[in-house]
Amino acid sequence: MLESVYDYYVATNNAAKAQEIQNDILLNAQTPYQTKESIFKRLLIESEKNKTDSTVMLNLLDKMIAVNPKDAQIFRAKGGLYDCKTNATR
Repeated sequence: MLESVYDYYVATNNAAKAQEIQNDILLNAQTPYQTKESIFKRLLIESEKNKTDSTVMLNLLDKMIAVNPKDAQIFRAKGGLYDCKTNATR
């Protein structure tokens, strides 16, 4: 079952449109943090499964911070991801 427009574009193999929608949501200052967090968690899980370089996710968090630099929750998310990655390599 598809839960969102994003899921629809993923299911129809339209990765470019899915990425566009995802970025529209994540990089919008009006999007509630809980929504961003939910999408980011899904992306992080996919990233880990695909063994994607973690700097991709850190760069995405940087873009999210640039859009809404006063959102401390995004800074905490970046710090948590950074700590997790640096501790995993020790």
